[in-house]
Amino acid sequence: MGRQCHPLLRGGITETKYSDGLPPSETEALNAICEVLLPPDQSNPDIQSFYKSSGAQYPVPHKRRERVLQMWMKHWLLTPIRLPFVFLKFICLFIFFTQVGEDSKNPAWKAMDYNVDIDESWNDGPERRLLDQGIVETMSETESTFADCLRRKGLQVTENGSLYKIQCDVVIVGSGCGGGVAAAVLSGAGLKVIVLEKGNYFTKTDYSSLEGPSMNEMYEAGGILATLDGKMMVLAGSTVGGGSAVNWSACIKTPDSVLKEWAANHKLSLFSSIEFVSAMNKVCDRIGVTDKCLKEGFQNQVCVKKTRIIKYARTAHLFAMIRDSGSGEVKSEGRISYNLSKPDKENIKIGLRRCLRILIAAGAEEVGTHQSDGQRLKCKCITENEVEEFLDSVVAPEGPKSLVEKWTTYCSAHQIGSCRMGVSEKEGAVDENGESWDASGLFVCDSSVLPGAVGVNPMITIQSTSYCISNKIAEMLQKQRDG
Repeated sequence: MGRQCHPLLRGGITETKYSDGLPPSETEALNAICEVLLPPDQSNPDIQSFYKSSGAQYPVPHKRRERVLQMWMKHWLLTPIRLPFVFLKFICLFIFFTQVGEDSKNPAWKAMDYNVDIDESWNDGPERRLLDQGIVETMSETESTFADCLRRKGLQVTENGSLYKIQCDVVIVGSGCGGGVAAAVLSGAGLKVIVLEKGNYFTKTDYSSLEGPSMNEMYEAGGILATLDGKMMVLAGSTVGGGSAVNWSACIKTPDSVLKEWAANHKLSLFSSIEFVSAMNKVCDRIGVTDKCLKEGFQNQVCVKKTRIIKYARTAHLFAMIRDSGSGEVKSEGRISYNLSKPDKENIKIGLRRCLRILIAAGAEEVGTHQSDGQRLKCKCITENEVEEFLDSVVAPEGPKSLVEKWTTYCSAHQIGSCRMGVSEKEGAVDENGESWDASGLFVCDSSVLPGAVGVNPMITIQSTSYCISNKIAEMLQKQRDG
């Protein structure tokens, strides 16, 4: 491709010591399923090329296999089979459409008339890798070089066999919206800070605009992390900068109604303080928040300016974001459960219907939802009554593991409130200063401490909360030094 980028974001074949471990019979069955999801088609050269990478050629007739898969997907008594089928379908289609070869291209894209944006204009100027001076890439070091590498970064290290003791004032786990702000505040206060981050470090000159390699390197579990019942896909950044490196940079201050609720209902004075308002202003100034955008994305053009979709001959994908009140739990790594509340489902339904109305008003030829039956409406020459009838059929279905015929999957991009701030041990895991009730000196200052969902993109809320907490940590440590 035309743009230079980081090798990890370029795609191509990655060497691995692992194999799938499947016996020939199971591999053959998997191939047969994949070929149904991505069948060959000889209708024209482009489509033929498009399907050259299809799952397999299998002796059992395609139509018969297709009927079997449809039964797996629809039959409410077959949910134990339906759930793994859904995961397999997601993974199969995701890999097929996003993975690229050594040339950073995918043979399916030509038939889709899809091209990767390689406009260099946004990437003018010299490369700036501001964190390189302080980064220690542990995977690049050995036991014999690790300690010396830390010392070259200005750290005092004591070795005891394979144990390394590093002298510092603060250790921050994670470099996302919360951890990144805390690192800036505490290091700015003259403290020696170490940030632990499992993800790699990329800057704008590294980015490739290739979805597959970028998701794999910059998102938790490669962007394919789901709740145990398959109802919720969880998107979370897993790179230096965390969510702030991969989100849309929608910078919205915490709504006044939310701040009042948190202060009144949860008795958390932080959120009614001038300190928090000042923190939001400082955060916005630091990251350069502006309402003077030079160019809006296509989805925003549809929403704000009612751009005629037909003029662009493109697909607009709108979603409804709700301020959910449901709850869930994480039992161990990757084992997540979550349940939407009744008001959540009602709000999703309302939001979906409004999204569909926007698309129809913008001139869409066809609109639909992600419901398993392919729920859709052709918009040409339809009446208002037909629109209303269709919208009345739009609901918030259950997930694929539920005992229903029609189901869907949802997406969570803002995981919040798993280690909430509270005025007592019964009310939360940490106090109003972000300190653990159980472990002195252990603080939490990311989205985990928020009392509930924000209802808007939460980056500014998280960063502002972290700013307040980390300033209190700096004050506490300074008092300890002086005392």
